[in-house]
Amino acid sequence: MYDLAVIGLGPAGIEAVKCALANGLSVVAFDGNKLGGTCLNVGCIPTKSILHSAVCNNLAKTFDKIGLKGESSYEVDWQKIIEREKSIVQKFSSALDKYVNNTENLKYVNSFAEITIDNDNILIEADYNVYEAKNIIIATGSRPYELENMPFDGKFILSSDDIFNLEYLPKSVAIVGSGAIGCEWAYIFSSFGVDVSLIEKASSVLPNMDSDIQKLAERTLKTNNVHIYKDDFVKDYSLNKLVLNSGKEISPDIVLSCVGRKPVMPDIHYQGYGGAFTLKAQLNSCTTDFENVFIAGDASSNTMLAHYASYQARNAVNIILGKDEEFYPVPSVVYLSPEIASVGIREQDIDESYSVKKISLTSSQKAWCDNSTGGMLKLITKDNLVKGAHIVSPEASSLVMVLSFIIQNNIPTNAAKRMIYPHPTYSEIIQEAL
Repeated sequence: MYDLAVIGLGPAGIEAVKCALANGLSVVAFDGNKLGGTCLNVGCIPTKSILHSAVCNNLAKTFDKIGLKGESSYEVDWQKIIEREKSIVQKFSSALDKYVNNTENLKYVNSFAEITIDNDNILIEADYNVYEAKNIIIATGSRPYELENMPFDGKFILSSDDIFNLEYLPKSVAIVGSGAIGCEWAYIFSSFGVDVSLIEKASSVLPNMDSDIQKLAERTLKTNNVHIYKDDFVKDYSLNKLVLNSGKEISPDIVLSCVGRKPVMPDIHYQGYGGAFTLKAQLNSCTTDFENVFIAGDASSNTMLAHYASYQARNAVNIILGKDEEFYPVPSVVYLSPEIASVGIREQDIDESYSVKKISLTSSQKAWCDNSTGGMLKLITKDNLVKGAHIVSPEASSLVMVLSFIIQNNIPTNAAKRMIYPHPTYSEIIQEAL
């Protein structure tokens, strides 16, 4: 009998294990896939490793503008870029493997799990053994969403998982979907000289983000020579040719289809419950209809971000310990260059009771020093409190944490602006906007 069973060891599962152990709970954890989940293996980390090479390649093209003479671009060695990416993933994968196999009070089972819920009893069958737990956190992640008319084949139609198996840099690529994944890969490929077509069914790229962010993201991608097709979708395709609803035809070497991800759930059996039963997490929560069953991370169908997954896992453990569920604003980041970050309410969702203040990065002395003035900060306020923040700037992924802290703690704008912001830094635009 264990205090907690954790199914899946991605960001949510690993965080659940660490929090539970730190609070004296005994834990049994199961994972039949690679440790680290989507984020470490086919998501955040490998993408950002490749993106760094793309950003550096783009930076090299501007050397003459900052007084560095000579070659302004470099030959792209795709094999070396992928080798570096895989070495980074392996480094953290090895560290996780060491952790789960050498931590006291943690039983790690390298196997997929089958779960039986019978009243208050939880039984987990894995690797020909049966384990019992008082509580369970299901953190089995997600997989790429597959369009019905464009099934993945791993050769011409690739998923966001398949793309990491690409052995060569294509001459042209069509990317279907302009969320964070689509935009980041559009930036990566175009930075390496690949002819990129970005196809979006909505009327803007990054359709879930603030309207000004959408405009600046589109500008960044167009500056990188990305061809953007909005209000359009793939109507039909054949080998090396896509036919869009608009009638436009595109002939890419490969297609990256990244229109979202869908939750993955383990096999679950219910005894003592009549009829069919579908286990779901409550909206914006890790809780379910069962008091001792939780779902965290992508499997919950809530916000599919690694840091949100970890937050849900901490909440689940806190509830098991008898504490209240906590709620925090969730920042999101898109890693273009400059970076994009948001937290809180968007401008398109507010009424006249809110105030909006926008500051161009051209007001930042640090931005001029870095030759990076093409960005902005937008603050949305109400009743002397910040309700939303949207940033396009170098280091936006770090700046958004300052604003998340201000929002979470209801720090009045007149107090937040009196803080000392170091000079010269990008953070000074926060003070100016306040």
